[in-house]
This record gives sequence, structure tokens and C-alpha cells, in this order.
Amino acid sequence: MVTQAMVREGIKWRVGNGRNIRVWVDRWLPSGPTHRVASPRLFLHPNTLVGELIDQENARWKLDVLAPLFLPYEDDIIQSIPLSSRIPEDNLVWAESPNRKFNVRSAYATATRLSLHPHRGASSDLGLGWLEVETTKHAFLTCPRARKVWACSKIVFPSGALSLSSFYDLIWKMLMMDQVDVDRVARVVTLAWAIWHNRNEVRQGAQRKTGNDYRSKDGRIVGVGVIVRDELGRVEAAMCRNLNTPLGAIKTESMAIEAGLLFAKDIGIQDIMVESDSLILVKALNGTFVPPSAVSIVVQGILDHSLSFYRVEFSHVKRQGNRPTHVLAKHALSIVDFIAWIEEVPCFLEQTLIHDVTSQVFH
Repeated sequence: MVTQAMVREGIKWRVGNGRNIRVWVDRWLPSGPTHRVASPRLFLHPNTLVGELIDQENARWKLDVLAPLFLPYEDDIIQSIPLSSRIPEDNLVWAESPNRKFNVRSAYATATRLSLHPHRGASSDLGLGWLEVETTKHAFLTCPRARKVWACSKIVFPSGALSLSSFYDLIWKMLMMDQVDVDRVARVVTLAWAIWHNRNEVRQGAQRKTGNDYRSKDGRIVGVGVIVRDELGRVEAAMCRNLNTPLGAIKTESMAIEAGLLFAKDIGIQDIMVESDSLILVKALNGTFVPPSAVSIVVQGILDHSLSFYRVEFSHVKRQGNRPTHVLAKHALSIVDFIAWIEEVPCFLEQTLIHDVTSQVFH
């Protein structure tokens, strides 16, 4: 029984197509002490699948579906999960080690934690029994941490809110007396849930969130750029795509490599050398380094796509030598989705390409 509990506590799902993962039941988020969704299930079925949140045809998260369902910080976390264009099957990984591979040391640490905190990781319904000692008014409204959260949320409470005796009275006042818009009340209730959930997370050893952690992050949009050159370095085609997703650097680079392969395939190129300024990804694609767990599905997708080419090589180039693609990626932020240039050079890229060639000549 102890071994079964340890395995349940230690494994989580890695998202492929999401068709085997239950949104509000299973462990599938890449971060957090439980790897489970904390956002309240407002109206969907308890066994709703992650696959229903994914545009299976375009391998993208359905942003218009995520926003109303999840707390802002969890919306960001979900969007940060990269999706491979292959849409592979979901798989289970060991969540207690950085490389997501089982080892005795991490298993021992998990077993020890379970023995010290036997109820850690167990899901629970919203119960407020602990508020009998600490009132809902103090926990959700007047304690210093709650005040900071509300201040960062920019939600304005109706006059007299702090004079009420409980949080429940506030919700009643907003709905029945002040007739506040239902969406605004829903935001208040959802944020209160997040405060309560983080309180329980802290009790289980997680970090306490600040007010800003409950807000959506700025700078959400990232873009990728691809340049196709012939053997003499002349530009044959270029492409940039707006991913509209808050990915980190290595995730963005992995998506750029995959986008480049698909673009090359679309324009009929079969013998290619892929250059990237991410040494980790290049080593992973060449089989000399284990890819980070966060991008392993995308890396496997790139390798699978490579099989459809006559020849594919992966080469590392310093960031200075990859400047034109970064200019394209920046340009992607100003477009809605995707734009390509065939047998022409984008006008905004000409000076960068001239400087790039000059730098190589005098290097």
C-alpha cells in the first residue's frame, strides 16, 4: 500500500493529445506541489479531458476556452506547456526528479514525505472548517496577505464591504443588494478560492504566493522566425509565426525548430541543416544529451518529422550568428498568426542580412 501511494504521489501526466488526462482529477501541470489544477470547476463535467482544451488540428491551446475556466496564473502555466504538431499520446512520467526518470533517491524522498505528510497531495473539496477560528472576513478580506492580493487584482469592492461580518455577506451584498455584474462576482469568488488553495499549499510545504502571482503575466506573446538559405547563404524563403503563448526561451526555440522543419517540408526541401543557438537542444537532437522534460515531447516530434526528409543535420550557432531569425521572431509579435516569403527577402530584414554576411566575412 505504501508503494502504491508513493507511485501515485510521484507520477504525473505529460501532455500529448490530452485525451487520457482528466482536467480536475489527474496530476498534469508542470509546476506546483500537487501538479493538479486548483481553479474551481464552475460548470464542466468532473471528468472533462485536457484534450478538450486543445485545438487538435493546429496543435494549439484553445486560449478562448482557457481564460474563463482557470485562474490567471494557472492559465499561464497551461499555456506554457508546449504541444508537438504530431499530437502524440499522453504518457506518464516520474515527477520527482528533474529529468522525469525514476531513481531510488527521489523515490526515497517521496516515501519520506508521505510518511511525514500522509495526506499531502490528496484532493479535497472546498471545506471551510478552519475558518471557525479564523473568520472568512479576516482570511479572505482583511488579513495583510489578502489585502495585497486584492490590491494587485484591481477589483474594487462596493462601499461598506469591510464593515460586513463575513465574506459570505459580501457576496450576498454584491449579488442581491448592489446587483453587481455576475462576471465580476465570479472573479471575486475565484480569487478567494485561490487564496484558500495557496494557504493549503503552504501548509504542504509550497511557497506562499504574492499578490502579483495571482495576475496574468505581461509579455505573453512570443514569436518564432525561420530563414531558409541555399548552400551559398542566399535567402530562399523566410517565415515567422506568432505563437501567442507565454513560453520560456528553450520551449520557444524548440517550437521554432519544429516550425522550421514543417516549413521546409511545405516548400519541398529534403536535404537541410538546421541551425539553432540552443546548445542543449542541438545536443538533444543529435542524441548526445537527454532533453529537458519540458520540451521532450517537442524534441521527439522534431526527430519524428526528420524521418520524412532525405537528410537532416542539427548544428549549433552562436546567438550573434542567428540575429536575422530573432528579427523575424520579433516581427511575429506584430502579426496575428503566420506569414511567409518565398524567393524574396522581407524589406525589414535586408540590413540585418547585410550585416550578418559582413560579420561572417570578417570573422
